[in-house]
Amino acid sequence: MTTESMYRILIIEDDLHLLNMYARALQTEGYTVRVASNVEEARLMIEYWQFDLILTDVQLGGYVATTLLERYFERLKRKHTRVVVMSAAEENRQLVNQFDIETFLLKPITPRTLQTLVASLVEASGAVL
Repeated sequence: MTTESMYRILIIEDDLHLLNMYARALQTEGYTVRVASNVEEARLMIEYWQFDLILTDVQLGGYVATTLLERYFERLKRKHTRVVVMSAAEENRQLVNQFDIETFLLKPITPRTLQTLVASLVEASGAVL
């Protein structure tokens, strides 16, 4: 796709291999993707950009994504930003109810699974690519 999508996604993942794989998978589908590999980068992105969807790993180095979610919960809700949490630990699924999260993805996540999930969220939102 030669033009940027109107659907903006932030991926927060500290594993650079996964971060790049997820970003490529969504960019090839035509989404506008920004990435953050740590909490500080994520904070800056959330402060200065508006996103339709945030995909975040639960464990971000020494931090937990709930720190970000707690800090920005009201802002994200006001802007109708959807949040998807990714984790290798099943017990983190409870975050979905705690933070009004769109969905929970159990790792490992294939690029195709991610593409399918995001396409369904975009379709449900009525957004235009």
